Amino acid sequence: MNVEDLIIGLFRCNCDLNKWDSDVVSNFYEQLTDGLGFTEKQSLLAVRILKKHSNELSSKTGVDVAALIENPVFRLPVRKISNAKTMNIVEIEPNKHFVEVRFPYNEKYIAAFKKAKDMQVGGVWGADVKAWIFPVSEGNLRFLINFAKEENFTIDEELEKYGQDIENILSNIDNYIPALVIDDKIPKIVNFPENLSNLETTDIRGAIFEARKLGIMVWDETISNYIESDQVSELLRNFLKSDPSENFQILSENNDISCLTEILLNLGPTLFVLPGGSEMEKLAKTYEYLKTINITNDEISVMFRLPSTTSQNFNEFVKFNQLNSPITKKTKIVFISGKLPKTILKSGIKFHSVINLGFYNAHYTMKEYLKNQENLVSYIDKKYKKEYPFAFL
Repeated sequence: MNVEDLIIGLFRCNCDLNKWDSDVVSNFYEQLTDGLGFTEKQSLLAVRILKKHSNELSSKTGVDVAALIENPVFRLPVRKISNAKTMNIVEIEPNKHFVEVRFPYNEKYIAAFKKAKDMQVGGVWGADVKAWIFPVSEGNLRFLINFAKEENFTIDEELEKYGQDIENILSNIDNYIPALVIDDKIPKIVNFPENLSNLETTDIRGAIFEARKLGIMVWDETISNYIESDQVSELLRNFLKSDPSENFQILSENNDISCLTEILLNLGPTLFVLPGGSEMEKLAKTYEYLKTINITNDEISVMFRLPSTTSQNFNEFVKFNQLNSPITKKTKIVFISGKLPKTILKSGIKFHSVINLGFYNAHYTMKEYLKNQENLVSYIDKKYKKEYPFAFL
């Protein structure tokens, strides 16, 4: 019998091993079943462990283990461990490229990768390829290329080119970041796909909202000066400077609902969230306001009804004012409350703003849906803010 057979026997015979030996033997067993031989260090360790447990293994197998390992014989050739430290771009799946990182076992490197993983760099150990695998992304590439330079890794030409491209972009960032600028007194979007960069307006104010719809929050000095000028109210200025992913709060005690006008007219379609328990009051007040900014009944869709036994007046209000229109390309305002209607998902409508009038008794499906919506504005009173300080966060 050879050393590999004896290690497999030691794994299977339920011998009394300490935890360290047990873990080593278990790893050896997995390695051998994969057809991988021992490295030079592993072969010495395997013989040492067999000597340590030779008596027990002999008694359980009827084999003179001590005699066999006096002059140990190996079935598989000794594996040579490469000392090379490399990073290469590889195609693991069709049209999906990754960075493959190989190196001799090094706890310092592994700790660095695990820390980077915690920082969402995205590296994972690929047991099948015996290498670390990183998705190709800007963050990953910057981390890996800097790491390669510090630790003297060899990188392939493709990865090196990626690094040069990133350095070039960072050195000339103004030529790459999408931005809204004034060109010959006309607003214009630069560094953006040409088919998406055409603005519908030549008005600075309208252009700022159009750019926001596209996720563009970088402006030139002229537009920045305009936003900071007296032509823009403090509330609107703060909104335009806020990130679209933020929950922008407006206290209703200090601001009439008309403060929402420019948001509704420039960032539609808009989803209104009505609080449970005051649906009728909030809908009626908002509907009267919407009429003042020339939003018509057929552009409004109330996507829920209340039990007729307790809220007949609400259902009749919706019906009488013909606010039960289905969602179409013409829709500008949609009202929901409590639960997210499936018809919204099926319609494929893209909301560019959400007005939260209160978030009482909301279903988790709606909470999850709203997490991914942009330009969330909570138009709420002080009492609501005090009772629900973390709403939508």
